Amino acid sequence: MNQKARNERVCFIRMNYFPEEAHVRKNAEALTEAGYDVDIICLRQKGEKAREDRGRGRIYRLPLVHKRSGALRYVFEYAAFFTMAFWLVTLLHLRKRYKIVETYNVPDVIVFVALVPRLLGAKVVHYMFEATPEMYADRFDLKPGGLVERSLRWMERVSVRFAHQSIVEGPYEREMRGQRGVDVDRVSVVMNVPEGHLFQPRAQGEPNGSSNGSAGCEIITHGSMLKRYGVQTLIEAMPRLSDQIPGLKLWVVGDGEYRQPLEDLAMRLGVAKAVEFTGWVKHEDVSDYIGRCRIGIVPMLYNQLPNKLFEYVAMGLPVVVGDVPSIRTAFGPETVQYYRPGDPYELADRVLAVYRDSDAARAMAAGAQETFKKYTWDVMKEVYVGIHDEVLARGRGETVAAEA
Repeated sequence: MNQKARNERVCFIRMNYFPEEAHVRKNAEALTEAGYDVDIICLRQKGEKAREDRGRGRIYRLPLVHKRSGALRYVFEYAAFFTMAFWLVTLLHLRKRYKIVETYNVPDVIVFVALVPRLLGAKVVHYMFEATPEMYADRFDLKPGGLVERSLRWMERVSVRFAHQSIVEGPYEREMRGQRGVDVDRVSVVMNVPEGHLFQPRAQGEPNGSSNGSAGCEIITHGSMLKRYGVQTLIEAMPRLSDQIPGLKLWVVGDGEYRQPLEDLAMRLGVAKAVEFTGWVKHEDVSDYIGRCRIGIVPMLYNQLPNKLFEYVAMGLPVVVGDVPSIRTAFGPETVQYYRPGDPYELADRVLAVYRDSDAARAMAAGAQETFKKYTWDVMKEVYVGIHDEVLARGRGETVAAEA
């Protein structure tokens, strides 16, 4: 991408940490590379600076720490972050005159922190990284079709109407929102895929899939440890897999609120020695773990198109995945091994099929990599920057061709 001398300011607002969150960081880098000046308003972890220069932009960290807890804690955090971010972006806009304010859910109503900049002429882009109604229905066991879920869907529709353009992470996510009344003409798709320089295809290792030449077979899943991501299904499959695969080792890379229950489950099932929990790992170091493994597992219970799937595919691992619509719209059954979400027996069967037929596994991985060529970050980055160019062009009454 050739950098242009835009000298136009953008402000990101995300209730998370920066630059720890990879997808927000790469978005900021993409816009900076394209010539935009990007400020970020985010949370502040212990030991981080409240203000930090970042190229031609600046990071503004608010004095709030995210704690995964009950619903009341979430309400408190959202209210506190919304209030602080609202006043900060208002004051910054009066001084810097942002051309675009980009908000990241959850919650979707975070888009309204940009109210004053919008009234004063700034454009608003709303990045819907999560399907909020589904996420909270799963997390808090909400009654399907109940008042809370209906309210969240209403907030989703209103937030899209308020923004000049919204972004989702996959075609299914766009279609799903259209089915519940969201104006999809205002919604673009940008796949959340890894940066190519971090996740490169690796040469096949030993016949058993171990790149360091040790005996046994190593498999991996990684990311935040939340119940809806289904790592418990994989651990429940481990007793059968360990019986069938000599020297099997599962790497569970990452951390989160559900880690202790997962460790307890591995202990109860007698597979604790075969399961290695690494704790939090820097994003740029995840590829080291993937590179030593033979199979990548994406045990989704929740309908999402996860970044880790693309990371396994990019590095050439055959992948066993939970059969959810978001993933099926991106990868055909010839490119990954699907199993019924939450079914440890079928998950074990699919892993064993990949393990036992290395030729078929390599062909499947090659097919997935061919599909992935349509979704690489080089491709998605152009789409992402193009959305911002188009939003500004529309504001000037111009026409810019952009992908949706």
